[in-house]
Amino acid sequence: MSSTAKLLRMKAKLDETQTSLHQKEGSLETQMDRLKSEFGCASVAIGKRKLDKMETELDSLTEEFDKGVATLSKRMPECLD
Repeated sequence: MSSTAKLLRMKAKLDETQTSLHQKEGSLETQMDRLKSEFGCASVAIGKRKLDKMETELDSLTEEFDKGVATLSKRMPECLD
């Protein structure tokens, strides 16, 4: 294969890689905008902290709900049949 053909192949691969990079950068920008607009987080680190807090709150609410269901089932078992 000639040097010209190799260079053309390399250029095509470079162009393909650059296009892919630009698409990924656009996708990242879109996701960061969404993170900010939907959750008020300016960075992934802030989003992670907020997610951790939300998961803790969810665990607490789930536990509270489960206790309520258990109490209800003891007091009024016919309601859960």
